[in-house]
Amino acid sequence: MKPKVEDIKKIANIDLEKEVKRKRRGKVEENVKIKIIIPLLELLGYDPIKDLDFEHKVRTKKVDIVVELDGKPRISIECKDLLENLDSHLIQAFTYACLKGFLFLVLTNGREIRVYKTWEVSSELEERLLFKSSLEELPKTFYPDKGLWNILSKDNVIIQSHLIDKWKEAKSKLPMMTSYINGLFDNVALMPDKKELLSKAFQLLTTYQYSKSIDLFRKCLYLNETTESEKLALQIQIGICFYNQGKLIEAHSAFKEGLEKARTIEDKFGMSVCLGNISVIYSNKGDLDNALKYHQDSLKINQEIGYKQGEAIVLGNIGFVYSVKGDLDKALQCHQDALKIYREIGDNQGEATVLGNIGLVYRNKGDLDKALVYHQDALKMDQEIGYKQGEASDLGNIGLVYRNKGDLDKALVYYQGGLKISKEIGYKQGEASVLSNIGVIYHNKDDIDKALEYYQDALKMDQEIGDKQREAIALGNIGLAYSDKGDLEKALEYYQRGLKISKEIGYKQGEASVLSNIGVIYHKKGDLGKALVYHQDALKMNQEIGYKQGEADQLANIGMIYSDKGDLRNAQKYLKDALKILDKFKLIYGRDIIQNAINRILKDSGEEN
Repeated sequence: MKPKVEDIKKIANIDLEKEVKRKRRGKVEENVKIKIIIPLLELLGYDPIKDLDFEHKVRTKKVDIVVELDGKPRISIECKDLLENLDSHLIQAFTYACLKGFLFLVLTNGREIRVYKTWEVSSELEERLLFKSSLEELPKTFYPDKGLWNILSKDNVIIQSHLIDKWKEAKSKLPMMTSYINGLFDNVALMPDKKELLSKAFQLLTTYQYSKSIDLFRKCLYLNETTESEKLALQIQIGICFYNQGKLIEAHSAFKEGLEKARTIEDKFGMSVCLGNISVIYSNKGDLDNALKYHQDSLKINQEIGYKQGEAIVLGNIGFVYSVKGDLDKALQCHQDALKIYREIGDNQGEATVLGNIGLVYRNKGDLDKALVYHQDALKMDQEIGYKQGEASDLGNIGLVYRNKGDLDKALVYYQGGLKISKEIGYKQGEASVLSNIGVIYHNKDDIDKALEYYQDALKMDQEIGDKQREAIALGNIGLAYSDKGDLEKALEYYQRGLKISKEIGYKQGEASVLSNIGVIYHKKGDLGKALVYHQDALKMNQEIGYKQGEADQLANIGMIYSDKGDLRNAQKYLKDALKILDKFKLIYGRDIIQNAINRILKDSGEEN
C-alpha cells in the first residue's frame, strides 16, 4: 500500500537540530539512521524485523543497514552525520557495494538522500545516480515516475531483483561476451509489457533458447517507451545470442550496429562493450590481428573513462589473444597488469580469476610447477571469498596441470573435488564439464568403457539443462571414444546425431567440426572419396564463418587424403595453402605436422633440396 503524503511530510518536516542533532557536539549517524532512514524504509514497505540487518558485517567492513529480500542482500545503506559531505564518502561506499553484489546503494546524511544502482557497470558514476533529493523536498520527489517510491519501494525492488537475477543467470551461461543492460530495468515496474518481454527473454536464455530470446528482445526494441540507450543494450543482447548460436556473422553485424548506436549517443562504455565483443568474434575466426586491434580500442576507452575493472578485463582478453598467437611473454605481462589493477581496486574475485589465467600461461609455457602455484593461489582466494563456482573451476585447472604432468590419478582427485562442489551449488554446467574432463582422464588411461560412462553422464546432464551446444560436443566425445575402440559404425552414429543438433541450432562451428570427424571416420574406413567430400564440406563451412584455424585444418586434412590417393601435386597444394593461412594469421596449432607432411611429399617426389 502506498503511504499517505502526510506520513511522508512527517519525516520531511522533522526538526534536524532539535530531534536529530539534539545539541550534541559529536556525530549523530545513529540518530540519522533511527529517526529518518528506518521510518522512511518502513514507508517504502520494508519490515525492520524481517527485512533489515543492522551493522551488517562483510569481512572487515560493516554496513549501517542492509536490506535483505529472499535471503539475499539487495540494498546497502550508508548513514552519515548531518554535516558530512556525501561526495567524500561516495567512491568508497559505491565501490564496496558494487564488489559485494548489492543492487542499490543509498547514501545519506539525513539532509540529502541519494540512490545509486550498483549491479550494472556504466561509463560514468553520475549515470548510476537514480535519485537525489533533499529531505525537505521529499513530499514532491517521492511519487513521480523517477521518484523514490518507483525506484526503492519493496514491491518494485522485488520485481527488479527477479529480473536482475534472471539476467545474471543467463549472463553466466553466455561465455566470453560482455553484457550491458544500460538502464533496461530502471522503472520497469511502470512498464508491464516491457517487464513481461524481458522476463521471458532472460528466462529463455537460461535454457539456451536463443532464437526465441532474440525475437523477444527485438519486440522490446520497438516499444514506444524504449529509449536509444536501451536499444543499444538490447542490440548487445541480440549479438550475444547470435554468438552463442555459433552465428558469428550475425553476431558481428549486431555488435557493429550497436557500436554505431553507441557512437551516435556518445555512450563510451557501450562503445567499449561492443568493441570488446567484436574482438571475441575475430578471435573465434582466428583473425588475431583484428582481435587485438579491437581489444586495444576497447582498452583505450576504459582508460579514458577511468573504468578500472573494465581495463583489467580487457587486459585479460588481450592476454588470451597473445596466448593463442604463441607470444606467452606478452600474454603473461597483460595478465600481470590486470592482476595489479584488481588488487588496487580490491576486486578479489577478479584477482582470483587472473591468478588462474596466469597459471594457464605457465602451463602453456611448460612450467607446470609454477602453473600449479598460481592455480593453488586462485583456489585459496576463491575459498576465502566463498566463490564456489570459481573454486570448482580452480580445482579443474589444477586437475588439468596434473593431467599434463602425467599424474592421471591426482588429476582425477581434483576433478572429483570440482564435481562435488558443482553438485553442491547446483552448477550443472560445471558438473557436465567436469564429467567430460573425467571421461578424458579415463580415455587417456585407455579405459574407453569407463570414459564412455562419464561421457554419457555428461551428455545426460547437458540434455537435462537443455544446453544443445554442449550436447552436440558430448556426442562428439562419445563418437571419438567409439572411434578409438575401433567401432567406426557406432562412432559414425554419434557423430551424425551431433551433426543433426548442430544444424538445428545453427551451431556452424560445431557442424564444421563434426563434418571433419565424419571425414576422419571414412578415411579410417578407406573410403577416401567420401572422406574428401566431408572434409570439403567442413572447409566450406569454416570459410563461411571465417574460422581460420578450422579452414587451415581442413585444407591440411584434404591434403593428407590426396597424399594417400597418390596425388602428390594436389596434396602439396592443399598443405601449402593451409600453411599460408597459419602464417598469415600467426596461428601455431598444427603447423609442425603440416610442414613435416610437406617435407615428406617433397622427399617422395624427389623435389627436396
